[in-house]
Amino acid sequence: METPWGELEGLDLSDKKLAERILTADKHQLVEGMIVECLYDQILDSLPEHVPDVIALDVETVIAQATKWSDRKIAVVWARDKKDGLGRYLAALEKRFRVFLVEYEKGKGFFGTAIRDGKRSGSVMSIEDLLKPVAAVAYKPFAVSEAVRDEERQREAIYGFLFSHHGGKLASNVLLPRILINCGVQPWFRFVWNLDKIFIIDGKPWLFEVKHKFPYRDQQSPVLKFGLNDGEVAIFRLLSECGIGCIFSIMVKPKWSKDVGSLYMLTDLKARKNTAVIGKVLDSVTIEKLDGQASGVSGSDTTITGAAGGQLKFKRIPVADFGMFGRFSDEPSSIAERMVSEIRGTKAARATDDGLASLRMLANP
Repeated sequence: METPWGELEGLDLSDKKLAERILTADKHQLVEGMIVECLYDQILDSLPEHVPDVIALDVETVIAQATKWSDRKIAVVWARDKKDGLGRYLAALEKRFRVFLVEYEKGKGFFGTAIRDGKRSGSVMSIEDLLKPVAAVAYKPFAVSEAVRDEERQREAIYGFLFSHHGGKLASNVLLPRILINCGVQPWFRFVWNLDKIFIIDGKPWLFEVKHKFPYRDQQSPVLKFGLNDGEVAIFRLLSECGIGCIFSIMVKPKWSKDVGSLYMLTDLKARKNTAVIGKVLDSVTIEKLDGQASGVSGSDTTITGAAGGQLKFKRIPVADFGMFGRFSDEPSSIAERMVSEIRGTKAARATDDGLASLRMLANP
């Protein structure tokens, strides 16, 4: 598979200099988001152990828009480990997506087959050969604008956390997912989304979608709110139609500034205590209401490439719609249990504007 650093099959992903080049090709906000994902994983990792009837799937899922918006979207699933529940997840996806199951082997890259009626269909082939027949555009290498690639913030995240945290699993946990998205799928499509964590809870697949952001106010109303982009809302609607639940979780950054990185959430004890973990189940009723909203428009820095002139449309969700699951400094299992309780219908106390405002810290003290 072609990458900007050579053919994937020949890359030495244990080379830290190469790893840095791969990671700095992405937006600094995305690289910083990998820190938050690691923090969030520490919460979710406790789920199967402490909460009954919960199975964690070790998968990466990439969704791509076909040629026409009305066509079935593409779902590429990389299953690192084929656990119980994987078949149920793939079968659910098939209800609204064209599904491809891929694997990775060192020296062979990504390869796989289509999934039809819950089973592998057709010959095993490289990911390029799998996706080329369903591609929306001619192959175009993916590139991110330098305007959204702050090298200082990227390297702070890479050397300050990612390398040491992942160690020998950096390639599997971080590098290969980014290569799959940026080099394996994105070049064939105009619009691509990746899903975060998938669990089977009480026999049903659930997506745990996590963001790290801070709330804002706008001219529409004085209440604090968060944005969720229109494309993601559309994906969550399709997942709901597949029978896949979604809980939208946010680790609320206590420093309300886009100019501040995320590493402080890990290293600053006060910041850990002031990082709220909130979430909302996005059921079909909620998604329908979001679809009915007039969309807001954000700047080019929020788009995947950061290209000048780009825009991203989004829906607004008031802070008061979210459940308060705790603080990042809380016991991970307690936060995880509240999340699952929310999914099972026992709602946590709602977040409040005053509550989040009280946790706010100065961006540059």
